Amino acid sequence: LLCGMIGGCGGAFMPLSNGLKALEGSTIPWRVQSSAVMSAWHHLLTHDAAVRASAAAYVPFLADPAMVKLCGILFFAGLPALQQLGLLPAGLLGPNPFVINAAKVKRA
Repeated sequence: LLCGMIGGCGGAFMPLSNGLKALEGSTIPWRVQSSAVMSAWHHLLTHDAAVRASAAAYVPFLADPAMVKLCGILFFAGLPALQQLGLLPAGLLGPNPFVINAAKVKRA
């Protein structure tokens, strides 16, 4: 879990002199929150047989680890797309660097 979270943060804590500045402020950034969610999702559904069986009872395709990974990929790709289209709130998991803020875009 810890390695997945650190690896998924995309360098939020680099250079090392930044320390935990990425976690300061009113909201935790998208890359930190999304990596925490996906690390827990992947670990529990691929390595814990009880959780996998419980999830598969409700959603049968989650019994396959490849489908769990596909759901993770769709989460990372789909959430920013749905936020960009206005179908989900923009700050669902903190400020998302993949969503273009219309107020910041300069028109030529």
